[in-house]
Amino acid sequence: GTFTDDRDEKPYDVITVGSLQWFAQNLAWDGAGRSYHDSPIMDDLVGRFYTWSEATGGESGSGLAGGPRGVCPEKWSIPTREDWEDLATAVTGVEQRFSGDFGDAGDLLSVNATFNKDGMWQHSYENLHSNKVGWNAMPTGFCSEPQGFSKYGRYAFFWSSYSESDKAYYRYIHYNSKTMPSAFTSMDGWYASVRCVRVKQ
Repeated sequence: GTFTDDRDEKPYDVITVGSLQWFAQNLAWDGAGRSYHDSPIMDDLVGRFYTWSEATGGESGSGLAGGPRGVCPEKWSIPTREDWEDLATAVTGVEQRFSGDFGDAGDLLSVNATFNKDGMWQHSYENLHSNKVGWNAMPTGFCSEPQGFSKYGRYAFFWSSYSESDKAYYRYIHYNSKTMPSAFTSMDGWYASVRCVRVKQ
């Protein structure tokens, strides 16, 4: 189905996977974050990039759809550890834990997209970007200060609402791996994509 964000009237494809509904596109709300190379015309294609503090409003969360709303529309939230585990378990058919690499989820959740007839992901025989459920992960890279935008075509990065002390956790897909590991970075000064989630409607 689709969902329209009443803050800016932007539509998003929505899919149901496991216990939850997910945006099948990166959030592109311009009330926070940055456009790719500061070009708003790119927002509808790749979404916007947010720091963890912007994405979550500085709040963590837990449980299914128990994350903070942050930059998401009303009744949607930033994915928790449990949300990510539920997604990966549903798509792989094997129970997954946030601390693990999520098996083949990187292949199963990424799409073999093209832009101007060119493949967006670098070619790989490891990750075929089979996009099993239509989650549509694309290799939009990340942004950091002061270096700017990087890793387009090679990586996709998505925030979780999980944090420990000053560590903000995210998940990522690499063009040459089937997995979808987690890692952490600073809460500010590092920008990644956002996927909003909610309980099934």
